[in-house]
Amino acid sequence: MLNKAVFLKKDYSEAYLNLGVCYYKINNLQKSKMTFEKAKELDPEYATAYFNLGIIYEKLNQTTSAIKNYEKYLQLMPYSDKSENVRDWIRKLKGK
Repeated sequence: MLNKAVFLKKDYSEAYLNLGVCYYKINNLQKSKMTFEKAKELDPEYATAYFNLGIIYEKLNQTTSAIKNYEKYLQLMPYSDKSENVRDWIRKLKGK
């Protein structure tokens, strides 16, 4: 169904994000990454896309990209309920 939504409305960032979550749940990290990147491209202020990309890049052992996406998430959502956890993750990834 999400594939169809993305096919019919190619600029629907939320559909791409949800599709990426589905790919993540079946452990297809590459497709998940691609769809989160597309969501981010369509809506550069979509904080959740950056958050999810941080998780994906961390799982792919791409630390620099994980940190970059987590930091962008914090820039967009500095006071969210996830912000303190994200700050801790960044410190851990930086080895501090």
